[in-house]
Amino acid sequence: AETVVTASPDQVLVDWPVAPLASRERAHVRVRVAGHDDVWSQWSPATVTEAGLLSPDDWSARPVGAAWPEDGESDDRRPSLVRREFSTRGGPAPGAPGYRVVSFAPRPGGGLTSASARHRTPYGEASISWRVEEDRLVVAVHVPVGATGVLELPGLPAEIIPHGTHHRDTAVLVALA
Repeated sequence: AETVVTASPDQVLVDWPVAPLASRERAHVRVRVAGHDDVWSQWSPATVTEAGLLSPDDWSARPVGAAWPEDGESDDRRPSLVRREFSTRGGPAPGAPGYRVVSFAPRPGGGLTSASARHRTPYGEASISWRVEEDRLVVAVHVPVGATGVLELPGLPAEIIPHGTHHRDTAVLVALA
């Protein structure tokens, strides 16, 4: 068993200190910590970590379709039960693996004048709500403790924000067409 000492002020999502795991490779991991007095804790119980499917060659799929014969040109087809596309508008979205960085990018337009979204990250809930008031964009975001936020408002440079709840009221003109 290999022992590696990593100096880090972080308590979660500390960088992996050895060679990256290959797809589906497993590693048994135990940790212990040393305080400022250099006294080491006991070893933690062993836990298994496993790399996901990292290479496109690891994946295979078959199209999902109806379990009955269909005429693709007919209007009599039953509606599909599987949603083929999904996207969010404005976040919260991962800006780094594991939501260590949470990205927020509200994008009013197309008749959309307000929205809210939330997502449970490994650090806690991240959320955004925004609305257009006349020619202003009013935004509230929440970044969980342990994560950092990146707020990208239309027409402004990206802003790095710490954990907590943050409010912005911008004079940026928003095209709602």
